[in-house]
Amino acid sequence: MGVNGSASSQRARAYATGLARRQRAQLVAIYVHSDWPTMLMPETAAVSVQAHQQLAHELHDDTLAAAQHFDQPIAFHLRTGDVATQLKQAAVELRASALVIGAGRRRCWFTRSFTGRLLRMRPCPVIVVP
Repeated sequence: MGVNGSASSQRARAYATGLARRQRAQLVAIYVHSDWPTMLMPETAAVSVQAHQQLAHELHDDTLAAAQHFDQPIAFHLRTGDVATQLKQAAVELRASALVIGAGRRRCWFTRSFTGRLLRMRPCPVIVVP
């Protein structure tokens, strides 16, 4: 499942946790640090990396807390790059039976977001949680 700390990401985590528990499957949370902001403004790279490292640390701790709360082991992976591409690659590498992600905030999410691109790439069934 893709995680980023948003409300829809938390709902996706809850859905994926229940799904993994029912199917007795391994659950992996993946946070992707998008590198495009630092490519556009290299002078902000250090601040951006530091902010993403802090967020990754918080998401890791939150994921461990959720694993204990739901009594479901959850592995946490950190990646850097394009979000859709990295989630697709992780799904392929881990031989995922499904990929669960939050819908995001955009109204036209299918055509203009990583969700839409990921749905078009479809490495495995993709479940989009609103």
